[in-house]
Amino acid sequence: MKFNTKMTSIKQAELFKAESQDVDIDAVNKVTAQDFEDAANEEYSKFKFGNLETDADKKGDKTSTERCLQRHLVLVTQRKLGNDSKTLLPQGHWQEGETLRQTAERIVKEQIGSELQIKFISNAPCGFYKYKYPSEMNGKVGAKIFFYYANYKSGNPTKSKVNWLTRKELDEMLPQKYSNAVKEFLIEETY
Repeated sequence: MKFNTKMTSIKQAELFKAESQDVDIDAVNKVTAQDFEDAANEEYSKFKFGNLETDADKKGDKTSTERCLQRHLVLVTQRKLGNDSKTLLPQGHWQEGETLRQTAERIVKEQIGSELQIKFISNAPCGFYKYKYPSEMNGKVGAKIFFYYANYKSGNPTKSKVNWLTRKELDEMLPQKYSNAVKEFLIEETY
């Protein structure tokens, strides 16, 4: 055993010596910081940026996720509230035994369809909206709607017609008090 270990060490030493002798320091290509910067600038000047305006933008198709690529889009649906139809974020009733996140996941599947793949960001809501019921509703005072952040991954809605709106479009389409509650948790866009 000692012989094999010694033999391995000798072979490793010989390989190390051979590798260090093969490198010719003068032949190594030296790249200065200025050379690197010039090469990077040249590559940048040849780069062709993609067009940010898509066919959905040109058509004004708010049902497509392939629009306003430089902005965050928010999913909204049409909901019947009393005699009116309102544009709102997906919402529904909490069921006994569910966490708020499970309720949100269930509501999206029930109202939008299971083909729409989204990922909820956390277990905690990012915001809420509360309102009072009309006085005709006996025994109930009002309700709270909890909002969750979620990222769109893939798929299309199958159960209801949805729109994907920018912040500006949200402000125009949502009821004013509801819109103010939604604005509280949306991330500010600076461009």
